[in-house]
Amino acid sequence: MLSLPLFALCLAAVPLACASDASSMRSPKLNITSLHIGPDPSNPMAPYMMTERPSSDSPKALTEIRDRLQEAHILPDILPPSFMPEFSLSLRYAGLPVSMGQLLPLNNTVSEPTIEFDAPNGDVFAATIVDPDAPAPARHGYRSYRHFLAANLDAQPNSTSDVLTTYQAPHLSPNSGAHRYAVIVFRQAKRVDFNPDDVPRSRVRFDSVQWAKSHKMSPVAATYFTVQNFASTS
Repeated sequence: MLSLPLFALCLAAVPLACASDASSMRSPKLNITSLHIGPDPSNPMAPYMMTERPSSDSPKALTEIRDRLQEAHILPDILPPSFMPEFSLSLRYAGLPVSMGQLLPLNNTVSEPTIEFDAPNGDVFAATIVDPDAPAPARHGYRSYRHFLAANLDAQPNSTSDVLTTYQAPHLSPNSGAHRYAVIVFRQAKRVDFNPDDVPRSRVRFDSVQWAKSHKMSPVAATYFTVQNFASTS
């Protein structure tokens, strides 16, 4: 249970009708604009509660994030080589922190993750989770597979966000090896009124950077983790 101050705000996440795969209405919990988002025990109708949180990113820490993304080939497989994060992201699965590049068993990623970040107040963001190694690292013809996409994320009271692609947990065959999963946050120029045609119906071969660019967004933060199916094939 989160300890929440009195000035907490509620954020409703509204799925976009007919967009992508609607087999599940789950979505990751997102901490945005120097706020922490989690379940609101006082309002069951609101899926998220936001509370103020200070930012602590330093230029050195941001450079180290970029270097690690480059070492893992997130740059340039997903993000452009010129990418420099403006703030850090943190990730939790089942309430447990996931460090950058951490290898997770497939079963640990069934439930939605919590995405946390600090950013200037008043900005609007989109967030996505993609797998650049689908269907397997050695034959990544589906690069990138879209596991989640949301937009219009801000910290304004009574504001709504759009879940454009509901969360789908990683699904790997036992012999496909470890896959990278990138979590990317984009800054929007403004709130966008999305319609179903604005998001590809297929989750495969999703170029998140080009999609974002077409909607006047730019990448401002990223992290990644890895997942492997350790089930025996025998």
